[in-house]
Amino acid sequence: MAVRSWIAGLLLMSATLALGSGARERYEASSKFPGVKAVSGIGDLASWEPARGTLSVLAGARAVDVRISPSHGSAAERRELSRQIAALALGQ
Repeated sequence: MAVRSWIAGLLLMSATLALGSGARERYEASSKFPGVKAVSGIGDLASWEPARGTLSVLAGARAVDVRISPSHGSAAERRELSRQIAALALGQ
């Protein structure tokens, strides 16, 4: 499994992309936090973890986790921006 991470700005955004056989396991680990909610319309499986402000998406053999800093808008705005970044990272 290949894992790549990006951090942009003053820790305003971080993204981790996992490719290959371990992508599903990475997604499942990310989606087991308390309070996780399913998200539709992106990837094969997606979940939003509000406490950490992290969107996790699984699409085939690729998984991405995107986190936007709480200083960047409301939870709904951060979730939507995370969805847009994940879609770009996954080519959707």
